Amino acid sequence: MIKRRIVRNSIFIAAIIFYMIAVFSSSEGLKKGESAPDFPLSYQGQQYSSLYALSSYLYIHFWATWCPECKRELPQLISKSKWLHDQGITQIMVAVQDDPVAVEKVKSVFPDYVIFVDDISGQIADNYKVDGIPSTVLVLPEKTVYHHYSGTMDLNNESILEDIKTFSLPEHSGSTR
Repeated sequence: MIKRRIVRNSIFIAAIIFYMIAVFSSSEGLKKGESAPDFPLSYQGQQYSSLYALSSYLYIHFWATWCPECKRELPQLISKSKWLHDQGITQIMVAVQDDPVAVEKVKSVFPDYVIFVDDISGQIADNYKVDGIPSTVLVLPEKTVYHHYSGTMDLNNESILEDIKTFSLPEHSGSTR
């Protein structure tokens, strides 16, 4: 009886330790000031070998058509596309491990100034330390991270919109607009 209690308690303690290690060692995305990893993309018919060819503020959104939360936030992303564009922010939608045909259907409802990138292997998401989708990374023109949001964002929330507006102000970047 005492042995059984010791074994049970040992298993319980081991489970707690395992849980704490998993929680505290998990990635929380790139931190403010870290370099934004580079990746190739296509924009308005031109192929760019580097994300760095875009000298603008970037709103990089990791999503997938198979993700229920991502589907729920698509209407907001579509409705805020022009607002982001008017703020001088380039919106990049990175489809993580998704079906290109399904992504094309979604792409067709977005304005043509929104960039779509297929991340079939998940490598771009891994490089950005995305540990779940949806996830959004704001990147300054000098290609450093300004903020990483994990999970669904309410783009109608005034504090989030204010944070995005503040992000796109020239004083947060070494560049001027």
